[in-house]
Amino acid sequence: ALRYGPAYYRTHLGPELFDWEVCDAPLARMRALRLQPIACLCDGGMPSWIAGAQDVAFPVLFAEYARAFAQRYPWIRAYTPIRDIAGFARREATRPDGSLDAREYARALRNLCMAHELAVE
Repeated sequence: ALRYGPAYYRTHLGPELFDWEVCDAPLARMRALRLQPIACLCDGGMPSWIAGAQDVAFPVLFAEYARAFAQRYPWIRAYTPIRDIAGFARREATRPDGSLDAREYARALRNLCMAHELAVE
């Protein structure tokens, strides 16, 4: 097995709009080598058209991406939908002075957890 994280920010270009070019060749090569990818669908980089994990639409949009990914690559069986949810939420809620905005942290954490669960479904 090999952990593989396609660039979420490069593949999810808009609602129901995907560019799989960055994923196709590496995944085809892994398949040819009989390596089983562990697909990490979001490793921290967000598409610029989504307002980060603070965006209330993020969970549904991410689930849409996960569904499209699974349909395109049905032979992949192992996933890490979102890596390091707590760390991601912390980065989203850290102010320029280094302090943490508790309300933004809670919102990001909630949205990331919901996105993770919807992606699993």
